[in-house]
Order: sequence, then C-alpha cells, then structure tokens
Amino acid sequence: MSHTNNKLAQGVEVLIARLQSERKSPDFDVVIIGSGYGAAVAASRLARMRQKDGSQLTVCVLERGREYMPGDFPDSLATLPGEIRFQRAKGKAVQGSAQGLFDLHLNDDVSILRANGLGGGSLINAGVVEEMAPAIWQEAAWPDMLRQNAASFGQYYQRVASMLGATKLDPELWRKTRQLQRLGSAIAHLHPGQPAPATGHSFRPVRLALNLKDGINQHGIAQRGCVGCGDCFSGCNVNAKNTLSTNYLPDAKRFGAEIFTGATVLSVEKQGSPEQPMWLIHFGLSDSPTSNARRRRYSLSARMVVLAAGT
Repeated sequence: MSHTNNKLAQGVEVLIARLQSERKSPDFDVVIIGSGYGAAVAASRLARMRQKDGSQLTVCVLERGREYMPGDFPDSLATLPGEIRFQRAKGKAVQGSAQGLFDLHLNDDVSILRANGLGGGSLINAGVVEEMAPAIWQEAAWPDMLRQNAASFGQYYQRVASMLGATKLDPELWRKTRQLQRLGSAIAHLHPGQPAPATGHSFRPVRLALNLKDGINQHGIAQRGCVGCGDCFSGCNVNAKNTLSTNYLPDAKRFGAEIFTGATVLSVEKQGSPEQPMWLIHFGLSDSPTSNARRRRYSLSARMVVLAAGT
C-alpha cells in the first residue's frame, strides 16, 4: 500500500544539503523543536502568520524521531524490542534503538514513557479529549494569568476538539464498550443520585480523537474507520486514530511549514542584539549507520525558537 499522499516530513538530510548549498540570514523565521501537541499547535498557528511587510513567516519543525505510516507500528511482541529506547537516571547514554518509538526514562522514583516520532505523544496515548475540571485551574501552582482567564477556555477546548476530530463512541458499538457501560451503570446503582465516590464524578463515555468512517478527513488525510483493535497505545496501524499527523501537522504543512525528522537538537545559542535577536540551533543526526556521521554537528539560524520537545 502506498502512503505517499499522507507523508508529511522530509529526512533532515534534505535540510542539511540545503544548508550546505544555500544560506539565508536567518535560515528560518521560526524553528520549532518537537512535534507533539505544543509543537504541532504552534506550527499550525505560526505558519498562518505574516510579517509586517506582508511576507509569510518561514516555519521549520525539527523532530528527533521518524515519521510512522500505517503498518509501521509494532504489532507483535517479536517486533516490540526494536522500538524501545531507554535511559537510566544516572546514565547519559541512550540504550536500545536510537529511533525507537517508545522512549523510556528509568528514574529512582517515577519513570516516564514518551513517544519518539512525528506526532509525539499522540502516537501512543489513548486519544482521550476531555476538559480539565474548573477547580484544578484555580490551584496555586498555575500562573496567575491562567487562573484569571480559565473561565474563557471553553471556546479553545471546543476548537481543539474540532481539530482533533473528537467523538464519543456508541456504548453498543463493541463488546468491550457494552461491558464498560454495564459496569458504570452497576456502580451508579450502588450510589443512586450520588457521584461515584472514587472519582467525584459519574461514569460516562469520554470523547476520543478517533475516526469511525473510511474517507478523507477535514485536513485532507486519508483515514480508515476504527476497528476496535485496541492498539491505540502501541500505534494505530489502521490509521483510524486521530494523531497529530492527521490534523495539526498537515494543517501546518498546508500553510507552508516545513517538517524534518531524524534531527536531535543538542543546544540553542542566542546571538544578535536585543533589537534584532537571532538564535543558532545546533543539531545532529538522530541515527546513522556510521559513527562519523553521528558525531557531526550542524547549525541553522532563526529569529524565534519554540522549545516544545518532551526532552
């Protein structure tokens, strides 16, 4: 099966070749590091913007991992080890597959699992699209600006839900959803008229970033309908899950953003003046068959840098 029409990114080698043959100052107006939720939304918004002279902002997205197409995700225990990279709390070297999808940080207390690929955490999360409880926004840990404006966030939740294609599953759709519906009803009957004591809320279906029908989505990406396989956490080979590669990232590309994979950003250096700031982004190849290529370092310049990578 050909996935050419859905492919979003170029390998960073294409960018390196361009930098070696032609340089501008800066190379891009904006460089976004990472391609998860924060990075993808920033790319979508900034790619639409124009400068004071009317020219379009040039936007570059750098992703450390690779682009996964339907069929690329691990689908068995035999293929899973090749998609794992991990790093211990006191160790500097990454072990396992440098380009592995599952990025595990083993710490003394809390360990962290992240995604390493175009689309970030959207590749291996459950795709749940829920609004945060209003009371949580009033906790002191949040900046004053967020707490004071939390009441206006509803419109933005709806905008994001629309972009992600959030939907509620029919409880009668599959056996597992029917079982969950019966479980929720049974718990509710134990406490009639009262919220469930464990959560403070009644049980109900959540909205999921999920496509239920075959066809072309609102962002021009061909998708299939969900088959209920449950592989959302290991990567959707059906291409029914609405990852960022099916919405915000193609939207950014449609408005001119360029997306490159396989680039590990090593450092960001500020140059220029307060009146005309400039940043140098130093990066290397995430994975290469030769050690010499892995040790090589490259740089590009930008007026603005958005740090949005999980690392």
